[in-house]
Amino acid sequence: MKLLWKDKPPYDPLLTEIDETLTLLRIAENRYDFLTEPALLDALCLEIKSLQLRYEGLIRQAKKRNLRREPFFDQMALQRNEESK
Repeated sequence: MKLLWKDKPPYDPLLTEIDETLTLLRIAENRYDFLTEPALLDALCLEIKSLQLRYEGLIRQAKKRNLRREPFFDQMALQRNEESK
């Protein structure tokens, strides 16, 4: 029996960096709703713009390398297979 996920390339650290950047961006966007101090809002706007640009750059890199996110269930199946060894 051939296991399908053995044919897939290993998980790339660039995808992890994309996930981390997207998480930081979402956190910053959520903080925006709760700030009232103008100076802090200005700083947060710069942080959000910086994270957006970083995310876009990482996505461009991933596209150039033809990386794509594997569905979550494929990752779980791979982990279960490794744990059963």
